Order: sequence, then structure tokens, then C-alpha cells
Amino acid sequence: MKCIIVEDEETSIKRLMNLLDGMKDVQVIAVARSVDEAVEKVNELKPDLMFLDINLPGGNGFDVLDAVEHKPLVIFITAYDEYAIRAFEENAVDYLLKPFSRERLQSALEKLKRYRGDVQYEILKNLMDGLKRRFRELFPVRLGDEIRLIRQDEIYYFEADGKNVYINLENERFRFTGTLKDLEQELDPDRFVRVHRSYVVALDKMHRLRRWFKGEYILELKNGVRIKVSRSYYPILKKKLGL
Repeated sequence: MKCIIVEDEETSIKRLMNLLDGMKDVQVIAVARSVDEAVEKVNELKPDLMFLDINLPGGNGFDVLDAVEHKPLVIFITAYDEYAIRAFEENAVDYLLKPFSRERLQSALEKLKRYRGDVQYEILKNLMDGLKRRFRELFPVRLGDEIRLIRQDEIYYFEADGKNVYINLENERFRFTGTLKDLEQELDPDRFVRVHRSYVVALDKMHRLRRWFKGEYILELKNGVRIKVSRSYYPILKKKLGL
């Protein structure tokens, strides 16, 4: 069985490859570390199986499933996410909860034998439809003795500045608890996109995109704010905008 690992953490990649080493029925043919790279390699190499992490640069594992033309069998890899795990179990989809053992991995591979690819993807479609409802709609920020609830449609962009994360509205800025990476997983990928290691931007608040130096672009928002789009994230933005 030819497989591809879709995972962005090097330690997790090495651990999974070590666990798969010696399993005669499984051959790792590629590793992908982002949504776009995963889609490209799955369609090109046509693996039988995909180990798919939920949290990825440029989106999440469900974006990969939406975009691939070739449909391999799937085993999800995830850190603890109570909502996602409950959805996996309710839909009889197997997953590996980090960190996992060789025995747990072997068990997941054994369960795959009951599926054909088209059957599993019908189940995965139901799962994705349910998980799409988990995206955060309200963002609480503390203002002295009060808590303001910011709606998703008010937000222009999220910004990581040192150890802090800020929510930026049209003319206001608020500190928010958490990391940009964790926050990105709670955002609807149809409404937000990461354009830089420090910025996640609302698609409907974008005004224009200008070419800058050395393959970079400047994104101007409707409120006049300009944000640099890094070369590594530009292909993701380009795809979201249909360019």
C-alpha cells in the first residue's frame, strides 16, 4: 500500500515514519507539509493511503480533501480536539491521536481494509459537513470590567506581534488570548486566509493586491491598511482569490 504523509511538524513526521518502518504492507512514497503541496502530490503520485494532519499551513486537512481529484483512503492525525474526535467517532472514521503507539497505528491500518475509497469518501463528506459548523463566530475580548463579543464579520485581520495576538477591526484593535496558529484552526477557511506568518486576513475585507519586491505582494484592505504577503503564502492567497 503506497502512502503519503501530510504533516507539517518534523518530529511527528519522523515518529510516524519510524513506526511505519518494517510494516511490509505500507510504503511511504512522499511527505507533504502544506495544503497546496499535499494536493499536488496526491494528484500526481496517486497514493493508496493518506495520513492527514488536521492542522496545516494554509488551511486544514479538510481543505486537502475538498481539493484532491485522486481519492486515497484516509487516516487522520490530530492533537487533542474534543469536537473533532467526537465527529470522527460518530462517523466511524479512524484517527490517530498524538502521540500514538505502533499498536494503535496497526489497528487503524487493519480497519481500513473494510473500506473502498469511494465508500470512505462518502463518510468523510458527512464528517466535513458537520465539522464546518464548528468555526468560531464570536471572539470575546476583555475591556476592563467588561467583555466585548466581536462578530466574525467585523474582523479585518488577525495579527501576531511578539507573544501577543490582536484582532483588528476597521478602526479598532484588541488583544486576544491564544496563538495565531491555534486561532487559525477556528476560522472558516472560506472567509479567512493566512498571508504571512504574522497575519490572517478576512477575504471580504480585501481591496487590492500589488506586486512588491522579490516576489512579494502588498495587500491593501478596505480600511487602507497595507499588509505584506510573503512568497510562501502567496500561492494560497492566489488560489483563494481564483487568480
